Amino acid sequence: MPLPGDGAGVVQWETAAEDSVFVRIEVRHPNGHVAALTNPIILT
Repeated sequence: MPLPGDGAGVVQWETAAEDSVFVRIEVRHPNGHVAALTNPIILT
């Protein structure tokens, strides 16, 4: 889900622990290079 050109915005996504054991958040530059990546976030 791309953010606006100024880079400010909110992206919302929902899941449940029953559907996903863990999630990771990944942010990329427009050219596709990784800007940030979280460690796994365990859902309980």
